[in-house]
Amino acid sequence: MKKLTLMAMCLATTLFAAARAQQPAEAPKEEKHEYTVAKTPEAENDQLLDAIVAQYKGKAVFVDFWATWCGPCVNAMKVLGPLKPEIYAKGVVILYIAGENSPKEKWESMLPSIGGIHYYITKAQWGALCEKYGIKGIPAYLIFDKTGKQTYFKMGYPGNDAVMEELGKVW
Repeated sequence: MKKLTLMAMCLATTLFAAARAQQPAEAPKEEKHEYTVAKTPEAENDQLLDAIVAQYKGKAVFVDFWATWCGPCVNAMKVLGPLKPEIYAKGVVILYIAGENSPKEKWESMLPSIGGIHYYITKAQWGALCEKYGIKGIPAYLIFDKTGKQTYFKMGYPGNDAVMEELGKVW
């Protein structure tokens, strides 16, 4: 009986060691989302977006107007997420613009999961840009070509196919 118990323990130890050898040494790391909180350039309120986009001259720019409390905004970011590597690979800059109607602490806590370049603007700047670009609701999207010319505007998420089609015209 002792021999049988000893053999069972040896077998179990061998099987455990073999199973452990097949497992990776460490768990896979969580994907890291890079983000930047950019300094808002000095510009008249209605010229602010022009000044921001001008910083990325030579690159197409995809702009997302959003708010922390906007369910459709957050959902659209999740839907677009899988396409971001392809968008970045084509040299497109993704900018996110939120205003003071989003609590700053909540906004900051959300940035790591979103990635991209973020601007937090004042209520006056938000109002001026909404008036200039005809933004009457969020989410709202604009695309600028490599020269800084606006080529696209849409309120409400148009879907991944439409975004990729429009970006394909400017990259």
